[in-house]
Amino acid sequence: MNRTLTAATGENKTNNKNEKKEKKEKKTPNYAGKAQSKIKVGRSTVTDGNYWKRVIQEDLAKPTEVRKASQLMAEGYMSQIDFHIAPVQQKTDALDMKCVEGIKDEAVLKPFVDDLSKAIDSYGIAIKAIKTLYVSWWNDSL
Repeated sequence: MNRTLTAATGENKTNNKNEKKEKKEKKTPNYAGKAQSKIKVGRSTVTDGNYWKRVIQEDLAKPTEVRKASQLMAEGYMSQIDFHIAPVQQKTDALDMKCVEGIKDEAVLKPFVDDLSKAIDSYGIAIKAIKTLYVSWWNDSL
């Protein structure tokens, strides 16, 4: 314990900084907050997928000579995006329903959060190649 002299009163003041740190207990994490955060990431991922589908559709609307990809390849890209976005949407909705029901228990929410994380990661890996292709072509056209 440190003692310091205060200027205004001339009294000794106890400095309990170290004692306060020792007394603080670790709070249990608010898992419902983590779940809400993961829901936001899931919704953003779905929005990202819809954006890239729109980019591909806009490319398909162009004449064949200036397209970035053939019609079949573009349709394959959109199919791939749909394939990976569907689980993200489904798992985001499932986790959101648990949160709406008022469930805050980590034991219940953790499997839903983990499933959503895996779906988001799977989408991220799949979209990386498509993004790279369209972004590089887009930059070349500028």
